[in-house]
Amino acid sequence: MNLFIMKRTNVILLLIGLIMCANFIVYRTSAFGPVPNEVVIGSLLDFLMVIPLLLYVFIFRQKPTLHHFIGVISILSILAYIAIPKPYFTHYSLTSYLIFIIIGLLTISACLYLYRFLSILPLLKRSYLAEATNYALFPINLEKALETTFHNLKTSPWWLHDLSILYYTCSFKKKVHVNGSSFSYHKSANGVALNLVIIHAIVLETVGVHYFLHQWSPALSMILLLLNIYGIVFMIAEIQAIRLSPYVLTTKELILQTGLTKRAIIPLATIKEIKWYDGAETFTKAEQAHLYDARLNDFVPEKPTFEIQLHQKQTLTLPYGITKEIDRIVLNVDDKHTFYTEVLKCIK
Repeated sequence: MNLFIMKRTNVILLLIGLIMCANFIVYRTSAFGPVPNEVVIGSLLDFLMVIPLLLYVFIFRQKPTLHHFIGVISILSILAYIAIPKPYFTHYSLTSYLIFIIIGLLTISACLYLYRFLSILPLLKRSYLAEATNYALFPINLEKALETTFHNLKTSPWWLHDLSILYYTCSFKKKVHVNGSSFSYHKSANGVALNLVIIHAIVLETVGVHYFLHQWSPALSMILLLLNIYGIVFMIAEIQAIRLSPYVLTTKELILQTGLTKRAIIPLATIKEIKWYDGAETFTKAEQAHLYDARLNDFVPEKPTFEIQLHQKQTLTLPYGITKEIDRIVLNVDDKHTFYTEVLKCIK
């Protein structure tokens, strides 16, 4: 069933991508002859009706909340404004104004969110400093502080992600400091090198593509440039997070944070056993459904060193607020024997 849902999602995303590409290309090629002005209406229907319906019916599969719906429509409106050349809007001035209004609403919403965050920043700082006495890893301290400050605010996972990127990007001079036994996992792997290669590829792609794309669509080239800059900043933060976030073993918990994208807090009472992993190097879809893979991303994934079995399925909250039920954990560490001995001692 999960495999069927994944295939269906990929097909729908491919269809949405084809719809967007078709609307972008039709205005910029002479293969179809002169483009009638009425095509603008069809493009707007694609972006503002067809694509949202495909997203909500086949992918999101949930009743859209107001702020969620406004966000999706606003993003698609911006894409429509980029895809449709400006001369075509001269025949539909009302449509042009409507899109500007939607973009304005999106900007206002972002400003309101920023204002709300800045207004409670002092309270967030106090909550963070209070949590810092319990944990040493920044994302965990910040997550606890956000829960205390914002309570049920649905955007907290996004604040956590972006603030973590900002923190680790500016952490070149910081050193590892944790409460408990710490175990590095990156010294015997190539995760840092992988991120450096990705940064190099993004820089080359930016230099090589931006100039030519700017001649075709300046707006699209600027969006791509901003995305590339964000990607580089994220990769720098990921490298710093890998260096500053070892696995931490306390008297009550095993904290597994692997860079920015993987994080789990496992109570020791829920651990059934830890053993040296002797299974296959890859996992089936069925195994991945309830597996937490804490290994560092690498050019070629190394075989896990340890497997941790839990007494029963635990609900794990992953980055971005995503939840997953797990009953197995696989991971690698640099100091294998010490890690195994310490965990075994704590769970007995």
